[in-house]
Amino acid sequence: MRGQSKTSMTPFLEAAAAWFCLKGSEKMEKEMRKLQKKTIELFKPSTAQFLPTFWLLYHHGRKVKQCHSYMIRLIHLRVRDLIKLADYLTQREDIDPFRIGITGESLGGMHAWFAAAIDTRYSVAVPIIGVQGFGWAIDHNKWQARVQSIKPVFEEARIDLGKSSIDKEVVEKVWDRIAPGLASQFDSPRTIPIIAPRPLLILNGEKDPRCPIKGLQVPKSRACKAYAKACSLDNFKVIAQPRIGHEMASIRIAVTLE
Repeated sequence: MRGQSKTSMTPFLEAAAAWFCLKGSEKMEKEMRKLQKKTIELFKPSTAQFLPTFWLLYHHGRKVKQCHSYMIRLIHLRVRDLIKLADYLTQREDIDPFRIGITGESLGGMHAWFAAAIDTRYSVAVPIIGVQGFGWAIDHNKWQARVQSIKPVFEEARIDLGKSSIDKEVVEKVWDRIAPGLASQFDSPRTIPIIAPRPLLILNGEKDPRCPIKGLQVPKSRACKAYAKACSLDNFKVIAQPRIGHEMASIRIAVTLE
């Protein structure tokens, strides 16, 4: 799973538009399709393909409150897909259901992290540059790099709140709208430890501004206690590659394969 796939999100966006048409309104569907086309034309980087969905989830959050939040949140949707994938894999006769692992990069790393926390059928997890402390970043004013990756969404929230600039309140509002619980009950200090005793290798960059290594101190400490209690401390490891930011590196690929 790559968090920055250049084409994989297009079918999802089309499906999301159709789903919102059923659960929302024709106007919302038109806005989704119009913004999808415009954004992908203007911004070649792959992150732009996520923006229409993020924008719609934020901008129309109040209008779709009656819909099940588990079905309309981007991260929740992809994790749900991974649960369905585990259903499929465990039914195949040519696959050992006790030897299914999961990994991912960036947003894909987040998906791997949350899927492993929710579904114990993933017996080993290796999230790459995807694990961070969202609440820690807000409390310590280290949210700027993450916000920059989908800035138009935060600009919408800033305007909505009548702010002159994006601040802590804006960041909290956006996370709460597009991924409820991301900076609280589903944040890394609570969800990383529950993966124990299954093997978990977290690969981050020492200089990664989107996933600050200092933000992992609390989840790492709690996870160590959980793994120690389960007599499986050797199954947990965090590697912060020196002088590397939010990027893939050959050493991470080698370590993951090992």
